[in-house]
Amino acid sequence: MPARLPGGARDIGGRSPACTMGGIGRSGPVVIAAGRVIRPVVIRLWCWRSERASCRDAIISAVASDQGPVGLAEFTAALSLAADQAAGLSLEHGLRTCLLATRLARQAGLAADDLRQVYYTALLRSVGCTSDAHEQAELFGDEIAARAQLNLAPHLPARELLSVLARHSGAGESPVRRAAALGRTLAASRGLPRRVAAAHCETAQRLSARLGLPDSVSGALHAVFERWDGRGFPDGRAGAHIPVPARIAQLSYDALLLHEHLGSIARITRLAGACYDPDLVVLLRAEDTAEVTGMVSPWEAVLAAEPGGPTPLDSMQLDAACEVAADFADLKSPWLLGHSRGVAELAEAAAWRAGLDAARVAGLRRAA
Repeated sequence: MPARLPGGARDIGGRSPACTMGGIGRSGPVVIAAGRVIRPVVIRLWCWRSERASCRDAIISAVASDQGPVGLAEFTAALSLAADQAAGLSLEHGLRTCLLATRLARQAGLAADDLRQVYYTALLRSVGCTSDAHEQAELFGDEIAARAQLNLAPHLPARELLSVLARHSGAGESPVRRAAALGRTLAASRGLPRRVAAAHCETAQRLSARLGLPDSVSGALHAVFERWDGRGFPDGRAGAHIPVPARIAQLSYDALLLHEHLGSIARITRLAGACYDPDLVVLLRAEDTAEVTGMVSPWEAVLAAEPGGPTPLDSMQLDAACEVAADFADLKSPWLLGHSRGVAELAEAAAWRAGLDAARVAGLRRAA
């Protein structure tokens, strides 16, 4: 059995719950289509320090390939896939959110620069999800299973929400320990939504800035948990004080979530003017939501939808982006901060000593 590390992570030979794929399934073509450095980054995030030969072989073949520059949208989309898994969402939820949000923004008549802000805000909407994973695991044990249901919290009646908390608090423990865990959860719940939103937003902001995205995207990511009526988090902004990209991204995110779990987006209409901008709700069509949900794989469509066309990353930008992916993975546990960077440095040193050329050394460092 693999040794357990603090925070729920596992030592070499095991997989973090946040990064367990449970089989590649529909995502297989996505990972292959991503190619070159994107493939090892996604595999590393999903199969955290996995010893499986398939992961090792895929990484080796990927770093040896040369298929042209990696694009910013391609890298960000790969990061979005990992964020889905960590946030308890269906794989490709972030990609679908991006497609629906971009479509909605076009219907709203947004200019090209604004479309681009919506595109990247939607892709990165959940990228801050690992920032409080350790604290959530202390409350729920398997925080991914809890998040899968708590993602719907704004749409759950109080009684049903309490049932979700009771079901996941201290899961797997004795009845006495579970009762104590529920007590801790309820005691923490008063300020929990604000703290969670603040942590997720701040992390997403910092990661987006390191990807070279403009301050407008960072500002929008700070507001994706706000509500039209001012009862959201972390700042309680209302109405026009919420950036348009944040309004569109959150509306699209919730519409897809409700369609997946309830088969309808009727609740969106009922919450217009409360949770959502009523002018945007009017533009949201059930058939668009159903079409995006029904795509076999949205990967290629997302890359093709990038406003303004592809943005290739140069060597330095790609290195910085890989460090973003590394730090995203390490946020899963406070005991692993800086771990991925250390692995990359060790792999790079070994590659130089093995006599690999500069291009292969760079590829191996990025994959690690």
